[in-house]
Amino acid sequence: MGGAKQTMRKALIPLLSISLIMQLMLSGCNAKVSQSKESQLVAKEASTGSLDEHLSLTLKGAERQFTTHNATAEEVLAQIPDANIFMYKNTIYNAGVDWVDDLRLTLGEQETEITARRALGKAFQDGTANKLPVGTKIFRVKERNDVLVADTKEGYILFYQLVEG
Repeated sequence: MGGAKQTMRKALIPLLSISLIMQLMLSGCNAKVSQSKESQLVAKEASTGSLDEHLSLTLKGAERQFTTHNATAEEVLAQIPDANIFMYKNTIYNAGVDWVDDLRLTLGEQETEITARRALGKAFQDGTANKLPVGTKIFRVKERNDVLVADTKEGYILFYQLVEG
């Protein structure tokens, strides 16, 4: 029985590493991890108790660099070339987020207006959009601080604030 537990624990180590990396990615953290040749994942266990209580992972000799910043227009368009975005208060807002499109929201006061249009993500500043025409009015919604609405000829388009954290 002891041999089976050891085998199971050794098999769990790579899975836990993958799980940790996926959790970082899903949390929106822009994480860069580089490891030296001496880096190794070590599993430690105590003599009693459950696997959850006594299996801890230690990354030895690893250099970890975590960077957090709001996404730039260039970064968003590199990952999603057909994204519909604009910048307001140094933050990118993105349209086409399914769960945001499903929200029932109340239109608030006008917040800003699109003042420039750039197809590429370079030289984005407040008021710049890649698809919305210059002059498009942008409104707040009463229920949320992270959603803005563009009033276009085709109708209202909801934009979600892309922030790190």
